[in-house]
Amino acid sequence: MCRKYAGLAENVQKICSYCRKWADRLKWTHSIKLNARHRKVMKTLRRFIDEDDMDFDEAAESAVAKRKFLINRVMKKKPLPDESDDDKEEENDILVTET
Repeated sequence: MCRKYAGLAENVQKICSYCRKWADRLKWTHSIKLNARHRKVMKTLRRFIDEDDMDFDEAAESAVAKRKFLINRVMKKKPLPDESDDDKEEENDILVTET
């Protein structure tokens, strides 16, 4: 009987983990809908669908390509970390621990 309940507990944990991830995605989706840049990209996407008879995937690719300057503007404010910098930090950590 214990094995039966152990399997059940694992399934419940998996479901709870999935529900947490789902809730996080819902929160992120809600927050992005409030973002002005996202609204501009979505407006462009809808225009491509309505006026140019594109399907969603094609319109999404085209809208992002057309509005990429908005994305670039965000990326300039928050640059991504350079991978080479991470490698140097890891090397320094290794050297410090070895001595």
